[in-house]
Amino acid sequence: MKHFARAISNGFRVRCSSLRQPNGISFRANRGYASPAYPGHMTRASDHEMSLGSWMLLAVPAASFGLGVWQVQRKEWKENLIASMSARLKAEPILLPNDVADVRTLSYQRVFVTGVFEHENEVLLTPRTKMREAFDGNASDPGSQVITPFIRKDTGERILVNRGWIPDEYKDPASRQEGQLEGDITLTAIVHNPASGKPNTFVPDNNPELNRWHWLDLPELAKKLDTCEVIVEVTAESTPKSGYPYGGQTQINIRNEHMQYIFTWFTLSGATLAMWFVRFRRALFKR
Repeated sequence: MKHFARAISNGFRVRCSSLRQPNGISFRANRGYASPAYPGHMTRASDHEMSLGSWMLLAVPAASFGLGVWQVQRKEWKENLIASMSARLKAEPILLPNDVADVRTLSYQRVFVTGVFEHENEVLLTPRTKMREAFDGNASDPGSQVITPFIRKDTGERILVNRGWIPDEYKDPASRQEGQLEGDITLTAIVHNPASGKPNTFVPDNNPELNRWHWLDLPELAKKLDTCEVIVEVTAESTPKSGYPYGGQTQINIRNEHMQYIFTWFTLSGATLAMWFVRFRRALFKR
C-alpha cells in the first residue's frame, strides 16, 4: 500500500510537469489571469467588470462638456452686448431724458443736452490717465478728470458732467481759463451709469470733506454738489478749442475671455472621456 501511494504521487508529478510551458509559465487555476497560452494577453479579471461607479465617472466629461457649451452661449451673449454698446456709441445722439429711471436704461447711449456749467463747483477725479479709445486700455500721462455741475436749460435740473481729462499742470482752473466755457452750451455726451462701490481695495477712499475724489461715488458726489444722480461724459467733439479738458474719456470695461474657457472645458471633456474609454474599453467590448 505504501509503494502504491508513492507511485501515484510520482505519476502526479509527471503529469504536472508536462503542463509547464517552454517559456517557464505554468498553469495555475483561478488566479484571475487569462490562459498562459497567450502570455501577451494577461489581464486581471477586474478589467472586465463594470460597476455603477464606473459609469458615474462619465459625469466628469459630461459636466465639462456642458460648461463648454455654456461658455459658447456666454461668448455669443458678450459679443452681442459689445456690438450693442458699440452701436450706441456710434448712433445719432438723442435728448437726455428727464426721468432718472429712464437714464438708467441708456448706458453708453449718445445724448445731447443744453445748459450752463457751474465751474466754481467743479471737482477733480484723480489720478486718471488719458484714454485713447473706448474699448482700449492704452493710456498716456497721469492727470485728472474734471466733473462739473451742469444746469439744464429745459428743466432747470442739475446734473453732473464729466468734461474730460487734464494733465497735472492744469489742475488749477486759472491755468485753463479758455476751457471754462460760459453761457448756454449744447453738449454731446455719453450716459454713464457707474457701478456702486469702490472698484477694488487698492483704490483710496474718497474724502468729501476735503473734496478729494479717487473713484466715482455717484450718490455721494451728487449729494455733495446738490445734483441729480445723473452723470454724462462729454465726447471728443465737445472738447474746448483750448484743448482742455479733453473729452472722449468713456472707457468700456467688458472682458471677453470666453474663447479660452471654451478651449479649457472642451479639452478637459475630451481628455477625461478618452481616459475613461482606455480604462474600460475591454469591459465595453466584452459586453
